[in-house]
Amino acid sequence: MAALGDVLALTGARTREVAPLAEARELSIELPSTVDATDTFTLDLTRYGATRLTGILGFDHTTDGSVVVTVAPTTTVSAAGVLTVTVGAGGDNRTRAFIIWIR
Repeated sequence: MAALGDVLALTGARTREVAPLAEARELSIELPSTVDATDTFTLDLTRYGATRLTGILGFDHTTDGSVVVTVAPTTTVSAAGVLTVTVGAGGDNRTRAFIIWIR
């Protein structure tokens, strides 16, 4: 397991705010193909005006950009509003994507 740190500072990661004006916000995060099962990354929810995780859906590209399966990441949110995501099971060195709902 590697602690990848802040996803906004991670080389090759892309974070997009899909619904920026809604009460609940939706973020789309894609991590580079160097991510392994059980790696972790963090996201400061307060940068988006949020403190609460509403839901998360994870994806694993078993064949990059072609075959995509869902995975179950695990999460924690600190009192300071920092979300820590542990990548779900699967292989190593694969592209991972997440849809995260926050408020």
